[in-house]
Amino acid sequence: MNLRPRKKIKFTTTEKPLICVNRISQLPDDIIHRILSFLTTEAIIALRTLSKRWSSIGAAYTSFAEPPLPKQTFLSCRQRLQCLQEHHDKFMNFVNCSLQRVVASKIYLQRFALTVNLVDLRYASRIDDCIELVSKRCVNELDLHIKSKRGTPYTVPRKIYEAKTLSILRLRHCKLEPPADGESIKFTSLKQLCLTQVKLEDGIVQSIISSCSMIEQLKLVTCPGVGCLRLSDLPYLNKVKISQCSKLPIPILTVDAPNVRELIYHESTQPCKFDISACTRLTRLSLRYASSIDDLYRSPLSLYSDLEILDLQGRCLLLKRVNICGHQLKKLTSSDLHTESIIDVPNLCCFRYLCYEDSMSGIFAIRTSGLKTRLLMLDIFVRKMMTTLWFLKFRESIEHLRSNNKLNLKLKLYPFVASFNLRELEHMSIPPVQRLKYVEVQLKEITYVTSRRCFDGLLWSCRPDTLAIVTRWRDNLALLYYLFESMKETEGKLNCCTDLRTSKCWRHFLKGYQIKISGKGKCSFEDGFAIMELVQNLAPYTKIVFQLKW
Repeated sequence: MNLRPRKKIKFTTTEKPLICVNRISQLPDDIIHRILSFLTTEAIIALRTLSKRWSSIGAAYTSFAEPPLPKQTFLSCRQRLQCLQEHHDKFMNFVNCSLQRVVASKIYLQRFALTVNLVDLRYASRIDDCIELVSKRCVNELDLHIKSKRGTPYTVPRKIYEAKTLSILRLRHCKLEPPADGESIKFTSLKQLCLTQVKLEDGIVQSIISSCSMIEQLKLVTCPGVGCLRLSDLPYLNKVKISQCSKLPIPILTVDAPNVRELIYHESTQPCKFDISACTRLTRLSLRYASSIDDLYRSPLSLYSDLEILDLQGRCLLLKRVNICGHQLKKLTSSDLHTESIIDVPNLCCFRYLCYEDSMSGIFAIRTSGLKTRLLMLDIFVRKMMTTLWFLKFRESIEHLRSNNKLNLKLKLYPFVASFNLRELEHMSIPPVQRLKYVEVQLKEITYVTSRRCFDGLLWSCRPDTLAIVTRWRDNLALLYYLFESMKETEGKLNCCTDLRTSKCWRHFLKGYQIKISGKGKCSFEDGFAIMELVQNLAPYTKIVFQLKW
């Protein structure tokens, strides 16, 4: 057998070999700084290993968070306090050494974040040294979260007012004092001011804002001492959030900034007075409080032509007529409205209604004849006693919205007591029931009797093709058993509603059902005990879906 050697086959290709080139490192410094500003500390540390240039630039972003002390048993209070002090000393030594290396490298800091559990105010001087050091390194973003164990908040040093390059300042759980006599605030580059649970001296926020003509965002959350605030001569201001910051009898807010796009103002206890008529370019407006003494709700809402998200809550809405008009408005949140209120929003997609009273005035205020959207999401939050009359009005409101549009419904039920008795409706005019595509119900902190009456009233008020229930199932096994056994009963075996003429319960109209459990698909069970046994092993808020055929 003659074996000839095989010819070598040469493969030719016109493709060029791939060459890995690090072009990102060739970008200008300001672009790389912009990229790093969106990354976490862990991601920045990983990127610093790419090249020397990334390492030097990444060193300008420093973030330190004190780790929790490991749990140690059989320690007295004095021993545990000593361990906390030693733990804090080690952490602050590490922070100081890291900052000294930054100073030695002559690096200008872009971001410095520090989260510390302050054991004793005697150690506050070490934090003061860190703040003074980073201020000298032209820090651009400063984020301080100082949690005091003794209850007395940490006082931020007045040296911070000399940081001319500071553009973002975030403070949490601190105390901010005004500058000393003869000194001024030099925040000429400040663009974002975010204060959370910061104890403020009277007028300090107004002084800071008055010296920051470049500010773009202002956020004050639970900062007692704000008092009256006036935001004017701020051409770059576009976002304002103030929540529970005043202890005055009547806080006053005046926003005279034409470029503000988002305004959130929440005061839960005191009546308030504010003037936002100059903010004509708003896209989001959220106002929440117990009562109001101004004339905001009489006519000015039609002035905000760019408004897309509107959130109005408070019992003052029951006392005044509200006219809400806007072609751009897509999401609306409101509590109980005055009976003469009008909502003319043709492009409304989501309406969240907080029901604190028995009336459905907020839903009936919507003009359905002008609605252009094919699908409307109705989100109702109920924290009130639900009666038979409430379910009747709820059925009428669904008919009002369902006339020209498809309607998806989401209910969050937190009622104290619920009652539903069809005998109370014998001599009343009942509107026709409406079919809904999807209904989701979230239950929390209600008893079995209350939840059972809620579902009896809900399924009488509407006919959902899909009913989804989200709750802590271990606390509501009896409800699941009741729904399953009620759906199994057929029309011929029902013994209820025999003495009723005008209306019958939902069981008489149900023809079939299927059960789907999130993560398991379709399921079939022989009896209610089988589904109860399965649900016990599920996560607390697993969604169970009933596909209903009417």
